[in-house]
Amino acid sequence: MINLKLKKELKPEKIEKIDWTRDVLPVDQELYDLFKRVAWQRARQSWFSKFSTPIIEKAELFERWLWKSTDVLTKNQLFTFEDRNWEKLALRSELTLWMCRSYIENMLSQEPQPLMFYSFDKVFRNVEWENKIREFNQFWMEVFWEVDAWIDAQLIYLWMQILTDLKVAEWAKVLINSVWSHKTRKKFYRFATDYFEWKRKVLCSDCQEKIELTPWRIFDCQEEDCQIICLKSPKIKDFWMGDDKKFHEEILELLDVIDISYEVDEKLTTSNDYYNRTIFKIVDAEWKTMLEGWRYDLLTTHLWWEEIPASWFSINAENVIDKMKKIWVKTPIKNKIDVFVWQLWKVAKIKVFPLIEKLQALWVRTMWWVWQPSIKWQMAMAEKSNAKFALIMGTLEVRDNVVILRDMKKWVQEQIPFDDAIDIVIEKLWKENLDNNKFIDEIYIEEPKEETDEEKFRKKRRSRFNW
Repeated sequence: MINLKLKKELKPEKIEKIDWTRDVLPVDQELYDLFKRVAWQRARQSWFSKFSTPIIEKAELFERWLWKSTDVLTKNQLFTFEDRNWEKLALRSELTLWMCRSYIENMLSQEPQPLMFYSFDKVFRNVEWENKIREFNQFWMEVFWEVDAWIDAQLIYLWMQILTDLKVAEWAKVLINSVWSHKTRKKFYRFATDYFEWKRKVLCSDCQEKIELTPWRIFDCQEEDCQIICLKSPKIKDFWMGDDKKFHEEILELLDVIDISYEVDEKLTTSNDYYNRTIFKIVDAEWKTMLEGWRYDLLTTHLWWEEIPASWFSINAENVIDKMKKIWVKTPIKNKIDVFVWQLWKVAKIKVFPLIEKLQALWVRTMWWVWQPSIKWQMAMAEKSNAKFALIMGTLEVRDNVVILRDMKKWVQEQIPFDDAIDIVIEKLWKENLDNNKFIDEIYIEEPKEETDEEKFRKKRRSRFNW
């Protein structure tokens, strides 16, 4: 006899997913697909090119070239580990440094500028207040090698267009501010440090730690005492140079021209030291951040000897999708079933198999069920799939070379010739209602072209400067 205690110990346990990961179920996947499709369409419409970077990089990329006061380092948000060669690696925590490293390594500065990229990738952050690592999807757009207020205004306009397409722009609010340039940062840092040092005893414990490294982050504190002190503190705009003020006013003027409502928030600052000038944020009615954007002209000086100005924004897709769920946004689903095919016994299965293949080749969304030889079971599956029509075939239909066509909405059925089944189904569905994803027919092989002198010169120059 088997020991019952031993049998209980051998019982398999349920394996659950890792705490900081997430499953995207089919119900939510429709919203994710809609988000991607809308974002990609708007990005391509403005001539942005898709760009993807590795999910793993050397941790040195962050630890060596970021300012020590950056949140990614001070709050231990970077998820690092060592490989078998004892090399320290890091999961992607943001796309800025990843993109800068790729831009410099692949010598993209030799291409015609400016370069505009967009991406939709997974990002990992070790969020301290949750005490666990968080995984989320980030949509990101960036423009390299252009110092112009029009670029920043265009990024804000593009994202408002995306929110409008997703039906959530009504609850969105644009907050914008301008922080220091590289000429005024040290001056503001000195004055802000001296001011908050005199008020140290009144500040909360978190703000006391920010005084020496990031005094501008005290403006983000929600404590009442800290907010009162910030009201009389030195303002960032008091340290603007002539170009900074002109740059900020030009952005606001452009936003007015394209009818984008905004609010200038003087308390809006950045968590990273290498950002400068324009900083903007889009929040919902509950002040939950939907998007954050910055301009940075100093970061690449830590990676390269040349200053490469850039502007970008990023958004966690989950924040937007949660908002879409709350307001019950419906997706134009294209994966609905047009025809459900059920059959009885092997002879019907062999007969109906080529019919299914031909229907799918004509972009008729067809579903079938071959596991259970029961008409009752397959009928229940057809109703569950919400199919428009059903094709039923049994041994008698195989003998007579016919098939039963049932309208699943009206519950009316008729017997039609098997050879004419495809034409009759398409006629009832209308060709306009079929899936039009026939891009496969447009794929072709192009003969290689000879390199021009200009392309040869660029390739030679890249190999010369490649590190």
